Amino acid sequence: MIGANVPINATAKDLSARSRWSWIPLALAIALGAGALVLTNPSPADLESFASERLVEEISDELCSGSSLPMMMRLAISNCPQLVRAQRQALGRVVRDRARRLNFGLFSLYQAEIGGQTLLDWQVPRFHATVLGLAGNFVLVEAGQTPGRRGR
Repeated sequence: MIGANVPINATAKDLSARSRWSWIPLALAIALGAGALVLTNPSPADLESFASERLVEEISDELCSGSSLPMMMRLAISNCPQLVRAQRQALGRVVRDRARRLNFGLFSLYQAEIGGQTLLDWQVPRFHATVLGLAGNFVLVEAGQTPGRRGR
C-alpha cells in the first residue's frame, strides 16, 4: 500500500515544505550537545584536582614498586606510597604547571611529563601522562615511566 501515510489531498508543494524543515530538530540537538561539551570542557585547575588524586596512584605504583628506587633510598624511605600520597597537592600543581593543553573546544587533551631531576646522585625517573578532558571528566589515556630514563 504505497502512499498510505500521505493524505489524499496533499500536494507535492506540501510534502516538500515538510521535508525541507525536518532536519531542524536534529541540528538543534547537535548544537545543544556541542554547546554543553564546550561549557563543560575541563580547565587546567580541574586537571590539577584530577592529577592530585588519580595520577598520584600511577606515580606511586611506578616509583614504589620493583627497582625504580635505588637500594639506599628504599632503605631510607620506609613507606614510599604514603610519602607519594603526602605530596598529592604539590604533585597536582606540578602536573598542572607542566601540562601542555591541546584545546579542541569540545574536549581537551593534556600531556604532561614530570621528573628527571638528579637527587643525591640518582636521577628521578621521568613520568608521562596523556589525559583526555571531556564533559567535565577526565580519562587517563596513557601514563607511565618514560622509556630509557630509569634511575640508576
